Amino acid sequence: MAKRQKRITLKDLEIRCKGILEKNPDIPRCSFKGCKNPIDHTEGMGWDTSCPYHRLLFDHWLYNHARGNPPKDQKARRRKFAMWVKTLGKWKESMIVLKMANDPINWSC
Repeated sequence: MAKRQKRITLKDLEIRCKGILEKNPDIPRCSFKGCKNPIDHTEGMGWDTSCPYHRLLFDHWLYNHARGNPPKDQKARRRKFAMWVKTLGKWKESMIVLKMANDPINWSC
């Protein structure tokens, strides 16, 4: 029988951000307006422009809501994403992030 994987929590994402800050105190902050978390780093993909929380939320939006017609330029993409996030509310936003965080594909790519 396969060993059950530990579920990732919002606390785990906070610990990840603290770890990034401890290793790189001068690292830039997340590009999402109002977020003070450090940018994320993943093996194989390198440095991102957003924190782990907003990276997962953006991936969900891009592949589930903007899939058919994502804006071509980065500024328009960020604006549409920010407008979508405002419609969610913090609880729903967190549930999406936790669902994405517990899917192993989001950490192995």
